[in-house]
Amino acid sequence: MPLLALRDYGLAGNEYSTALISRFGSVDWLALPFLDSKTHFSAYFNERTGGRFQILPEGEFKSELQTHDIFPITPILFETPHGKGLLTHWMPAGQPALLRKIEVLEGAITWIIHCSPRFDSNSRPPQCERFASGILFRGARSDQIGYLESDRELEISADGHSARMQFKIPAGGSALFRWALGRDGLPKAGDKIQNATNSLEQALQYWKSDQHRCPPQGCPFAGPWHHQVLRSASLLRLIQNPWGGLLAESVVPVLPDFHTGDPNHRVIQTWTRDLWLGFQALINLGMKKQAESFFLRMTDLLFRDTPQGFQPSYTLDGGHSSMHHGESESMFRRFHFDVQGQFLITAAEFYRSFGHLPARLWPVLCELTDTICHTWRKPDWGIWDANEPRSDHFVTSKVIAWAGIHRACWLARQLQEELPKRWLNEAQILHRTICDQGYDSAQQSFIRSFSDRELDAATLLLPILGFLPADDPRILGTAAAVQKSLGESVFVHRYRERSRKAQDPGLFFSFLYVSVLALMGRTDEASDRLAELCSYATPSGFFGQNVDLRTGYTIGQFPSTEVHLALIQAAAHVAVARGRAIPLAPGDWAEGLPELKAA
Repeated sequence: MPLLALRDYGLAGNEYSTALISRFGSVDWLALPFLDSKTHFSAYFNERTGGRFQILPEGEFKSELQTHDIFPITPILFETPHGKGLLTHWMPAGQPALLRKIEVLEGAITWIIHCSPRFDSNSRPPQCERFASGILFRGARSDQIGYLESDRELEISADGHSARMQFKIPAGGSALFRWALGRDGLPKAGDKIQNATNSLEQALQYWKSDQHRCPPQGCPFAGPWHHQVLRSASLLRLIQNPWGGLLAESVVPVLPDFHTGDPNHRVIQTWTRDLWLGFQALINLGMKKQAESFFLRMTDLLFRDTPQGFQPSYTLDGGHSSMHHGESESMFRRFHFDVQGQFLITAAEFYRSFGHLPARLWPVLCELTDTICHTWRKPDWGIWDANEPRSDHFVTSKVIAWAGIHRACWLARQLQEELPKRWLNEAQILHRTICDQGYDSAQQSFIRSFSDRELDAATLLLPILGFLPADDPRILGTAAAVQKSLGESVFVHRYRERSRKAQDPGLFFSFLYVSVLALMGRTDEASDRLAELCSYATPSGFFGQNVDLRTGYTIGQFPSTEVHLALIQAAAHVAVARGRAIPLAPGDWAEGLPELKAA
């Protein structure tokens, strides 16, 4: 098969895991039973040893991913000289299984099926044997078992490592296939695969039950981006861990160089840096239960690890992250201001949303704030700069630290707790320090760090976090400098220094720029940019981390949770700029804190 772009893929999943399915009818990524488990199919990364499950018509055909009203159910429409057929994919709620149904709509089509799993990439091919109405695949270990069943006769290949079959289906005919994990996936006595068809209706009802519902008076997210916001909302529900509420960073790990390397070396995780944006997005989408679960699970991890041991990332079950592809294992023991600051910012948003804090949390928040007050003068490794050769005084890190202290002061006033004068003093000193050392008057812009003059699109966070008003000349200058030096068409690069490796523009920062435009009152410009950026989503409605400017296709980690969170935030800022109400509108955080009014 040719190397495919992300736009050629759709998703089918449930609350536990998700499959990546190409428009050619190939399951190229599936980890079971959970999103961060070992893979069954990973040809997306390695054509030769990754394994795939392919269903496609014989001979020439055209194929197109269809957008189902209910996500994540993915149909593919095939057109051949002999007829039309639909291949629909879904995962039953609560089951580690993938179902695929062929339906011939017109004519008669001969279908080719080839199932060749690899349990854990680069492992030995499994051995096949017949079992009940299907084929059992056994890997090298006792827990490496997969089961393929169908309402059609299945055949084991000559080498004994895969299942192959070919048959013709006339108009009105169908065929059903089910791939399941382990002993629990094996059929019980009296089970028939035909009964699995009922799970499609159950899946439809499951995903309908908790969709974003537009209010009768009109949706605040109305506009050309409305569909994209709804797809992003559905994605958040798909990638939220069901047993704790953590948000996975993506469905598929970051792509190693040119589809090589071991994808299992890079475990999918959750990032603390996404806590504030994730909580805010869930609340603004009306998903309060999911937002509460997310914050409470992170609170549990904070209680367990203490403020000093709180990590920049965790595994999806809350375990401590280990070494990842292209990253040093020691990065998780490095100092990151955003870890403490993000939690304090989100705690304030939790209070705004629910009117209280979780039990026993306030003393821990005080400890977090004291930690920042003691350490903000030190360099750190930055919110997105973990792979830098050295730590530095990153401006964005300092601003997140300031915002953390600021929100702690705000919470103390709201809770009628004692507000330590030291917090106010440190917040004021930190604010002045950032303005003095993190602003370059020659460029009329905030910069990347105290030690260099490089522009950094991450400084767009300053008005979003309330560090300075959006109409402050220093913010206006920063936005103008970012657009002039880092902008390219509708996109924004993180930075662009000759000494750095050239990178495609990041969609996260492109959406941040939309938020800043909306905060500045440039509503029409923000709306136009938001609509144009959304046009770069895949046909299924998702974004990778970046955009390849040569092709206009989204690339990188897929789908990128961080990018979708920035999209939702940008849509929320545009909504507020248009005079629409949302639950967590950008507020005047200085209200009730005259001591911390921006200088």
